Amino acid sequence: MALLMEGLKEALLLLFRFDREVYGIIGLSIGLSFTSTIFSAIIGIPLGLYLGIKPFRFKKTFTRTIYTMMSLPPVVIGLLVALFLSRSGPLGSLGLIFTPTAMVIAQMILITPIILGIVYNDAKQQDAEVAYNRDADYTFDCFSDRIWKSHL
Repeated sequence: MALLMEGLKEALLLLFRFDREVYGIIGLSIGLSFTSTIFSAIIGIPLGLYLGIKPFRFKKTFTRTIYTMMSLPPVVIGLLVALFLSRSGPLGSLGLIFTPTAMVIAQMILITPIILGIVYNDAKQQDAEVAYNRDADYTFDCFSDRIWKSHL
């Protein structure tokens, strides 16, 4: 117990003394997480919207795959990325192992399915509501051929 208390005391001292190295690491971590989230959103939002609205074969398989990827543990993703980026791995020649780029790749693999799944489900639900409104004629006839032809 004394070892834990000593470690906690040392950690708090590093934080409250505004240790340059500690705050550099914190800044890098926040920056990498922000970058990963932005890149994942750039990929996941348009893809989720498109796939949620458009019918396609194997939609159920796609949905199950996304749900499975949403539940993958971060340790598994980290291990797979490390294996792929290690010197003997398929992408080892790139020399990315233990770099911020490798961290962004791993975080994107974790974040993209979550964003894609959320957007996909919402788009699928919204598309169903739009289709219902179109069929029930609650849209003030804006989908009617008569209105579209008159505006063209």
